[in-house]
Amino acid sequence: MNHPAAKTLVQRVSGLDGCRAGWIAFFADLQPGVHQLWDCHSIGWVLLQDQHDLLHTIQNSTLVWIDIPIGLPSSTDPNAPKRGCDVAVREALGSKRSSIFTPPIRDVLHIQEYHHAMKRQYESIGVKCSIQAWNLTPKIRQIDAIWDQIEHPSERLHESHPEWQFQCWAHQGDTPMLASKKTVEGQRQRLDLLDSQGFHDAALHYENCLSETLRKHVQPDDILDAMALTWGCVQAMNGLGRVFPEGNAPVDANGRPMAIHYSKPL
Repeated sequence: MNHPAAKTLVQRVSGLDGCRAGWIAFFADLQPGVHQLWDCHSIGWVLLQDQHDLLHTIQNSTLVWIDIPIGLPSSTDPNAPKRGCDVAVREALGSKRSSIFTPPIRDVLHIQEYHHAMKRQYESIGVKCSIQAWNLTPKIRQIDAIWDQIEHPSERLHESHPEWQFQCWAHQGDTPMLASKKTVEGQRQRLDLLDSQGFHDAALHYENCLSETLRKHVQPDDILDAMALTWGCVQAMNGLGRVFPEGNAPVDANGRPMAIHYSKPL
């Protein structure tokens, strides 16, 4: 799955993960390399705390992977609130499947209060979503608003899931079961996985971001997740990109794809 970027220009790819302050975004600037591949020229990060900065980051990237649901089922969908991409990733994650939340249906996204929204959703489809999933709705609304403001959104802005990306890399090597990303051991394992995939200064970038941000704004696992999504983008640009479900992804009532992107390991 090669991204149709021109080989004569530097291309920026970005990985975004939600955090308490907004979004933590890592980015990689890529230059044309040998064998029609992209080489990583530089890595950086930025803390995005308002809608303008979020939009600017997405608009100035060739490819963005973001850890937030984009396409949402509607009450008229036969399997609502389930999405096929979530079901596929849960099956692939196995014991880590609880990291995938079922998002609310699009019909209730505009409702501000959880209990009112779930009353409406239950009346529509007979199922509620968890409060953890509902807590994602402010960021879902942010991305939903941005979708129509950017050029070629379905080519540029992709939903992804960092825990599945890490597990995908782990299954290729010697780390079949990762410790929790909240633990020092789990964080070390994930940095080792990034290094094994070619992100050789991952530990340095992680420590720099950790030291230059406040824990009330950004948690260590937020940083690791954004790094994973960024490096997944790099690999996707070099032909390793894959997606759940395979083939043409279904779209929701507003034309947003219900798909989760990831990259194959080296």
